[in-house]
Amino acid sequence: MPDVQAVTSTNSLPLFTSSRAGSVGINPGDGSYDGNSPGTTRTSYFFFDEQGIAALGMKLVAGRYFEPGEVQHYSLREDRPPTVIVITKAIADKLFPGKNAVGQVLYVDGTATPSRVIGVVDRLQGAVWAKTFAWNVVVIPARQNGNFSRYAVRAKPGRRDAVMKAIPSLLYGTNPMRVLDEQTAVMSFEQIRKNAYRGDVGMAILMGSVSIILIGVTAAGIVGLTSFWVGQRRKQIGIRRALGARKVDILRYFQLENLAIASGGATAGILLAVALNFWLMRDFGMDRIPVPWVMLGVATVLLL
Repeated sequence: MPDVQAVTSTNSLPLFTSSRAGSVGINPGDGSYDGNSPGTTRTSYFFFDEQGIAALGMKLVAGRYFEPGEVQHYSLREDRPPTVIVITKAIADKLFPGKNAVGQVLYVDGTATPSRVIGVVDRLQGAVWAKTFAWNVVVIPARQNGNFSRYAVRAKPGRRDAVMKAIPSLLYGTNPMRVLDEQTAVMSFEQIRKNAYRGDVGMAILMGSVSIILIGVTAAGIVGLTSFWVGQRRKQIGIRRALGARKVDILRYFQLENLAIASGGATAGILLAVALNFWLMRDFGMDRIPVPWVMLGVATVLLL
């Protein structure tokens, strides 16, 4: 196809959710790794051929990529350790800190057969986006044999839609018995990314909406409570005015009172937010809550 820049067979793609995952380590294992022990890490496995670096747009930061003669054929269930591999910088930094990872040996899924690192790529996101190993990827030089295949195709600039439209007829031309799903057979990476983050985007919208509602309820509560206090203290206000207090003095008094109460509520909110954040960090591996966001919440409450 003249509009295609590069194409590679693959078992999966970044954020595709369907992939092979496991662990690699710097020492021979006993057939398994938990990925949390010293010298091991969890990872996603991608099977690419010699065009994988061009098709995925990977950037080498050390070593080299696969040559055609290094690409092996694997069955769908085969777990034979590869002779050579390419890893991401995230794995190199974790398992070989301060060292050149090229030429080092890793053991895939606790096997006793070494796999030599021949290259390191800057960034390649895994098919899963677990915080602990989202950017840990081992690229294996392989084509999978079977009745089911996936391909990653990079189109020339501005020709993506034309390529996507032409792919089904081309595939049917090579195998008329091929079965293609009309909805998911040909997808752009934009669609894959959108599907992967659909749940996160929905949750962000939901939480944002809840936050706006809570801010509105808080504002209405403060206004209502202030009006109630003023109504209950009409006699006290009259006495202060009779003693010479100005209107601005009375307003300042109520404002300071509201500020003290709101500050107490904001302090309690900070403590609860930090406690909840520590719990989420411990049990779900989430990030530490940014201090500016906490301060923004406090400022919003105080301004109300």
